[in-house]
Amino acid sequence: MPIHVEIVTQERKVFEEHEADIVIVPGSEGEMGVLPHHAPVLTTMGYGELVVRKGNKEERFVIYGGVVDIRPDKVVALAYLAESSFALDEEKIEALADMICRAGNEAAAALFVLMGALENSAHPKLLANAAKHFAFARCSELDLYGMVDAQLRLVEGELLAHTR
Repeated sequence: MPIHVEIVTQERKVFEEHEADIVIVPGSEGEMGVLPHHAPVLTTMGYGELVVRKGNKEERFVIYGGVVDIRPDKVVALAYLAESSFALDEEKIEALADMICRAGNEAAAALFVLMGALENSAHPKLLANAAKHFAFARCSELDLYGMVDAQLRLVEGELLAHTR
């Protein structure tokens, strides 16, 4: 029984294959190989390359985070960003790097607001949540919530521990 594979972003369906032999997923805890009849799994993807093999041919995709739904006969990757490795050229690579950089800058601006607010507040947890929502709103055009959320959680934890 072959595997039906779909790779999807918010903007479009990037890829679909109805008869893949194996899918290699860049999971957040490491690479994961998926064969037909795999146990059902719902997990997060890290940043890396997703590989779909069918016979002697393979398709490769650059994945920038997201989630993957694995079933015995189907794999659906819902990625923040996804692009065929073969379709990437220098301009696209620079554009993706620029998007990631802008997301980092937006997160840094939100963290700056968070640090200033926490220093002068009797309610640091409330302000930390407000700053988190501010950061998400600022980064919404990039759809990189996972990366921003991870950064904010780390800094929020450090700042809350510091203000106690």
